Amino acid sequence: MSGTPSSPTNRAMLDANVSFTVTGPNVATGANGTLLDLGQTAMFPVNERVDVQIVVPAMPSLANTKTATFTVVDSADSNSSNASAIAAVATVVITGGASGGAATTVYRKLPGATRQYIGLQSAGVANGGDNSAVTITANLTF
Repeated sequence: MSGTPSSPTNRAMLDANVSFTVTGPNVATGANGTLLDLGQTAMFPVNERVDVQIVVPAMPSLANTKTATFTVVDSADSNSSNASAIAAVATVVITGGASGGAATTVYRKLPGATRQYIGLQSAGVANGGDNSAVTITANLTF
């Protein structure tokens, strides 16, 4: 489910108004990204799936064999400190190689129980390198 939208009815149409970002981790220090207000407390029902497209650019400072993890989170309010991982959405893990972490784009399906605010969190590991200059972008696709 990494390179293409997860649904045959998904057209992968992007809307610039429904994107959110997070910075890459700095060593073992992660970051809470901006939260996107979905505009309603109950996201669904809809007949079609809504995916999150997560675009991770190359991370040249990610140390060899070390990881950077990106998690889709949701919250009932706009405070990113209150956000928690959406259990049904798999995390994105990038492992550093000799030249750092490779760029990747993945798609993750949002479950119907997603709360009103969604965002991304980044996490790193000890001696993972400073990747805080990298911006990871997530877009909703319809």
